[in-house]
Amino acid sequence: MHLCYIDEAGNGQTLDPVRPDAPPVLVVGGFTVPRAQVKTLTWAFLDVKKHYRPQLRNAEQPSEVIQHEIKGADVRKNLRAGNHNWRRAAMELVSSLLDILESHDTRLLARVWVKEEGLAFDESGVYPAPPSPR
Repeated sequence: MHLCYIDEAGNGQTLDPVRPDAPPVLVVGGFTVPRAQVKTLTWAFLDVKKHYRPQLRNAEQPSEVIQHEIKGADVRKNLRAGNHNWRRAAMELVSSLLDILESHDTRLLARVWVKEEGLAFDESGVYPAPPSPR
């Protein structure tokens, strides 16, 4: 059996050139992992979070590390506008995460919608409505 984690990055808002930080895409993606690999993948992920967020190293409970979210928007901001050290740390974080996924036999799945500047984004194909009751 495989388990699947799915998340989204970006949003369905219209791409506005006035906002350079607005995401130019909407991505719905995830990965599958063999059930036997879930525990080691989870602990490896928590170790990466503690490495890149030193304030988490002294957490008394694993739940504190689990609940701390590293936002993709912050990583992208550091890649775009950060100083040399921030850019390097962001690239190392991404590399560490990809290494974990690769070493735990995961399979990546994603769909990417590229937005066009100034055009409304139709989310109906992304988030379909549930079937209506009979």
